[in-house]
Amino acid sequence: MITSVGYADTKDFVINNNIIFEKSHEKNYEKLVSRNNVIGGINNIIDDPILDIVVKNKNKKVEEIKDEISKELSNKYKETGILSTIKENEKKSKGEIINIIKDKLSNIDGYDFKFIDTLIDEVKKGAQDDNKLLYSAFDPYDWYNKNKIQKVIENKDKEDGVIKQIVKTQSNYLDYNTVLGPFSKVYNSSNSVVIGLSAKAENSGTQGNIAIGKVALATGDATISIGSEAKALNKGAVSLGENAKSLGKYSTAIGSQSYAYGMNSIALGIRSIAGDASKEVGYRPYNLNEEEYKNKSEWIADYGVVSVGGFEKLVNKLHTRQIVNVAAGYNDTDAVNVAQLKELKTYVDNSTPFEYATKDNKSLYKYGDKYYYKETNKEYKGKVDEVIIQAKEPHKLSNIASSLGDGNTTSTGTTPASATSENGDSVVVIKDLKTIKENKADKAYVDEKVAKLNEKTDLALSGVSSAVAMANLPQVSGDRKFNLAASYGYYGGSHSVVVGLSGTNDKQNFTYKLSGAVNSKGNLAFGIGAGVMMGSVNKGTNFEERLNKLEKENKELKEVIKKLMNK
Repeated sequence: MITSVGYADTKDFVINNNIIFEKSHEKNYEKLVSRNNVIGGINNIIDDPILDIVVKNKNKKVEEIKDEISKELSNKYKETGILSTIKENEKKSKGEIINIIKDKLSNIDGYDFKFIDTLIDEVKKGAQDDNKLLYSAFDPYDWYNKNKIQKVIENKDKEDGVIKQIVKTQSNYLDYNTVLGPFSKVYNSSNSVVIGLSAKAENSGTQGNIAIGKVALATGDATISIGSEAKALNKGAVSLGENAKSLGKYSTAIGSQSYAYGMNSIALGIRSIAGDASKEVGYRPYNLNEEEYKNKSEWIADYGVVSVGGFEKLVNKLHTRQIVNVAAGYNDTDAVNVAQLKELKTYVDNSTPFEYATKDNKSLYKYGDKYYYKETNKEYKGKVDEVIIQAKEPHKLSNIASSLGDGNTTSTGTTPASATSENGDSVVVIKDLKTIKENKADKAYVDEKVAKLNEKTDLALSGVSSAVAMANLPQVSGDRKFNLAASYGYYGGSHSVVVGLSGTNDKQNFTYKLSGAVNSKGNLAFGIGAGVMMGSVNKGTNFEERLNKLEKENKELKEVIKKLMNK
């Protein structure tokens, strides 16, 4: 069976097909009711603590026994605030909830995150009764009830030890384990390997766990934990390295102090952290149809994340790593390396945003000053007589040359260039198609249009300054017949000087005015006007009396203001 392991000597013996090392196992061997295990170490244990609760309550009904199990689970998962934390954060993702729970617990040893994972599912389903929640998470498929609780009730008239022997023997769920090292333990598991001081495997069912290393812990179906204090605590989780932790279902943490809590996620390297994958569609510069991307795995990850760094709360710093020696990718989901990005830049710099076509409708592309067949990449040296513009939607321009002299130019769509044309419906054709880039008109063409616009703007500003100056010419008044005047105007950086003449006739019922202006832009402006005055102004009989009264009141008001100012 085993030739040399630990304390093996002539005093080693077999109980129920278990290989026991006498010196190491001391007095615990008589408690064993499981079979076909290899055991070596001080105070090793292979047991099912929940079965002890069931046997203790063997005379109760099934639901009552389930309640007793829920009470035991409550001490660990309710009184510590785990259940309330789940309820408070049920709208968040499972990975986020697990991470919150991990931060709240001072020590995660002894907690089954496969159980917590299932408990989150039950809460999200809307279950309310805490006892039922806890038991449903413990036994989601009713396996424990059928194979343990009901068998205990069937044999309740027998001695407790005999009942345990019957249940454990019939189900074989504590068999075929290897337990080596002081205080190493296996609970509710079969086919597990536990090696190291205080290493432990729990709740694997028949899938088997592997825990190797001092205080290594493997909990849940088919978990692997290798390294001092490494912990794999959910179904299918893997932790490799000192104090590595994997809490998410099927998560992997490789490296000292690495941590993976998102489902299917992978943390690589010391202190790397892997959570949930983003539910948002990945970045894309071309965004025509949002719905098109939502169900494509190329754009939304459906199997977690791979992380090579992470945020360290203790020093408030984000740690990153470079991924080097990566070959060029080919498929849509392959990684792209820097060499490919450089090649893309070269291609863009030497290409135009057009496709070209021959008379026989063969597609071409332009690279540098040459044309190539799109399908074969062979050089084409013929005449290019059709251009297909690659904008958001394809548009064709037929029979385009570097001039419009043949009178046979047609446009079958509106292009970014034609939108900038002066007439609004013409096509801008720039020789050799070099002047349209990134869906914008050539800079020289745009600059020309801007210059014309600036010229018109300056003309308008100078006109306003001339108008301001003309408006400020003094008008003839009193008993004078003529008035020669000058004025100055300024507006928007433009200056104007005006000279004007105004006058009236002897009866003062006809007036006229003419003026001329010159501005700082060299523009001249002229204006003339005339008017006939009709009717007469009625004067009040007490006009002088009222005027004297107003002057008196004005004088008194000035005295009051003066006194107020002197106080």
